[in-house]
Amino acid sequence: MADDLVRKLIPRLGKVTHEERVAIARRISKRVVRKYGKDILAVYVCGSTSKNLDRPFSDLEMIVVVRDGIEIPMKYYLHNGLIIQVDYLQSSSVLRAAKRFTDNWHMEADQYRNRISLFERNRWFGSLDEAVAKNEKTDAQEIIRKSLLMMTESRAVLKNAVLAKDKIGIFERASNRGRRSANSFLLKSNVRPYNQLVLEDSFRSA
Repeated sequence: MADDLVRKLIPRLGKVTHEERVAIARRISKRVVRKYGKDILAVYVCGSTSKNLDRPFSDLEMIVVVRDGIEIPMKYYLHNGLIIQVDYLQSSSVLRAAKRFTDNWHMEADQYRNRISLFERNRWFGSLDEAVAKNEKTDAQEIIRKSLLMMTESRAVLKNAVLAKDKIGIFERASNRGRRSANSFLLKSNVRPYNQLVLEDSFRSA
């Protein structure tokens, strides 16, 4: 009885092809532009779908760039079994983030480099590409130094967990150290990898 109730309450996921996912994104884009008009500067797909690496149950991630001063809440919902996330970001915030080199840049940059463009006003994507190009010329030496220092700190915390025979702590610290080690390696080698409450709703909420 309880299991049946849970099954009814939890939305069901559905298999969606890459082509279907992109088609849905195009429909959302048209609705968003029609609804908000000139406040929209760009709409694009990011995440695994933008690289044609999405799988049957992958979500659809979209970014809608709006004019500065316009605030629209992020939308997160399920449509016909597909999880959809639409982030509304102000133009200056996106461009500023694209120019800023951080120790997480190799992960953050994915949403700027890899995209399926659905709508653009005033050649906005050109501004984004310029910001990314400028960022990639930044001297990463200080960021790498900081990343290596954080990795050393993680090692110290892990050693303390081992001495205390804290099994949960060992697992958590080892996992954290692994992430930071990979982070440092990617920064040093200049590798640019990609990143990898659902409510029933309709496109009207986009």
